[in-house]
Amino acid sequence: MKKVIFLTGVAMCCILNTINAQFLQLKDYTPNTKYRNEIGLTVSKYNTIGVVFRKENKENKFWRIDGFFNGGLFQNQQYRTYGVGIGLGFEKYKAISSKFTFYHGLNAGAEQLIYQNYIYNGNDFVFDRNVRTTAIFIGYRLGLKCQLSNRISLGIEVNPQIGVKQQLSSQTQYSNGGVQTSGILTKTPYISNGGIQLTTGFRF
Repeated sequence: MKKVIFLTGVAMCCILNTINAQFLQLKDYTPNTKYRNEIGLTVSKYNTIGVVFRKENKENKFWRIDGFFNGGLFQNQQYRTYGVGIGLGFEKYKAISSKFTFYHGLNAGAEQLIYQNYIYNGNDFVFDRNVRTTAIFIGYRLGLKCQLSNRISLGIEVNPQIGVKQQLSSQTQYSNGGVQTSGILTKTPYISNGGIQLTTGFRF
């Protein structure tokens, strides 16, 4: 299975580079010589908010560090989700026009997500199940950035991923006035489309 995941990742990178070379006739990216660092925010439909730092180390290449947090912005009394993660990667930039830039690059990271489920016992919501997921992944990010000014930008990106996740699921059972907790540990490979993220950046 690990070999399949590795070969899938290599094939994905080759396909993306071929598309970029053959079909996207992009221009060389013109670097911002005055502001070579960038800090920004990302947000996705999965209630995840991230902080991004980019550092331009060459004329068209950036190092990128991501820190992201899932605080369950839209939680209710029955479901709650919390999570944190970190990622490191690089991006290569190609200019589409004076305002728009296409970027892509390899990245890797790790995250932990806690999902909690509560049930209603007739009087109140009580804890039922907890799932703790720890994952490591490799992704290939594709993005489009619009430069609003010399320092401010907006963008959209996707980050398809392959990785391995470990899940610890524990459930509480209520019977005859007693409480019993049982747990199940699983480890599985996974493939994810990464979801669509909206981004903003500020150069300095």
